[in-house]
Amino acid sequence: MITTEILRAWFSENAIRAFPLDEAATRIDDDNERALPDALLVGMELMIPSPMAVTDGGTGLETPLHIPYLSRVVISEAELSVTVAAGGVDVARAVIDTGSLSNDDPRGFALASLETGDPDYDGVGGKIFFGPPAGFLGQGGVYTFSGPPQTGISLDCVHSYPEHLRALLIGGERLTGDVVLEEGPNVSLDYNPDTGTVTVSYMPDPADGILNREDLIDAITDRFGRPVCSINGIPPDAEGDFEVLTASGGCVAIDHVDHGIVISNPCASPCCDKTVMDTLMADIQGLNARHARLHSYLLAATTAVNTLQNELAILKTSMK
Repeated sequence: MITTEILRAWFSENAIRAFPLDEAATRIDDDNERALPDALLVGMELMIPSPMAVTDGGTGLETPLHIPYLSRVVISEAELSVTVAAGGVDVARAVIDTGSLSNDDPRGFALASLETGDPDYDGVGGKIFFGPPAGFLGQGGVYTFSGPPQTGISLDCVHSYPEHLRALLIGGERLTGDVVLEEGPNVSLDYNPDTGTVTVSYMPDPADGILNREDLIDAITDRFGRPVCSINGIPPDAEGDFEVLTASGGCVAIDHVDHGIVISNPCASPCCDKTVMDTLMADIQGLNARHARLHSYLLAATTAVNTLQNELAILKTSMK
């Protein structure tokens, strides 16, 4: 039985190994300047679809047609991002909040499949285990790699699965076994036995005033608003996501909030709040008033001195 103590011991012993990368991987980035921190990863389970695997006729063992490797790693105080690639194509990615990591116990985080446009690469996923943050946060930045010689993943961590549906995730619940799909209002399901495909179609209802696809899109837009199609002209990825990263060496922190992010500069803080500013403004106004009174006093004194000098001059002249 695997206990927490056994896991913690294994975690401590393997925190500085290159595993789950291949022993021959250099871990040197494309700029040939930095090596990926040893303590960043301590484990990985990578599932690849069967078209990505070939069988060795002599041994019967399956190996990936293209060795998966890490193509991009981003390390920051706020977020970690690890991208897995194969054959030059990014196939899976894990993006997590750095604050969710622990220096004591390893945790597994999901590797989400990326849309590649090539069915032989679609469906890559799995789980990735990070080491103690204290071992790698000091080496933050963006690391890029071009192939397996740098960051090839150990074949012990790569497993293929057959091409069939294994489960459905609906409303946070994972469904397995026999799952029945039923038609709902204005929805039609059609199955093609020749291709094994199920087509979901919207059946317009004239009573709703929706007669075609354009009417449906207009109705959805009226109810929910227009979707975000781009940011500064940049479209989202195939999954509709935008990835916000921090520049290497920059002093920027990204925090997650409900339905958004907060971007801040942890290297600087406000010098004062509104109450202090109001007090300063009142003091400045007081100084301005005192300056005005002093200025008036000096003008009056100057005038009096000038008058006195004139009178002395007249008196001196009359005495002659």
